[in-house]
Amino acid sequence: MKVSYYPGCTLKTKAKNLEDAAVASMAALGVDFEELTRWNCCGAVHSLADDDLIHQVAPVRDLFRAMEQCSDKVVTLCSMCYNKRARANLLMRQDEVKRKTINDFMTEEPDYHGEVEVLHFLNFLRDQVGWDTVRNAVKVPLGGLKI
Repeated sequence: MKVSYYPGCTLKTKAKNLEDAAVASMAALGVDFEELTRWNCCGAVHSLADDDLIHQVAPVRDLFRAMEQCSDKVVTLCSMCYNKRARANLLMRQDEVKRKTINDFMTEEPDYHGEVEVLHFLNFLRDQVGWDTVRNAVKVPLGGLKI
């Protein structure tokens, strides 16, 4: 199975070991994480102002990149990255006026309407891969280990 993957800034710097472990784990489970091309940082800031749409452009561009790679899903490990993309995607699906404003601003890309599903890594493991598949892939069980 191939799925688009948004790494985010932290996983490329401070949490590189988490990214390496997750990508290797997915490969062991038969999942090919295909990193989004030309992804960008969203700043992980969610504005509480209703009319502050400029903060939605970066995550929407990332979602468009997934669609560009012919993917209907994008997975991320970072909770803030997930939150930013999921909120932006929901906005694009539900608010026609704001969707038009954001799409008008993004002149290099075709219009985006929320076609891509945003998944957190743990939800992806649970819902797409399945805990039984994960359990069956364990090579060295850690049960009975005293910590």
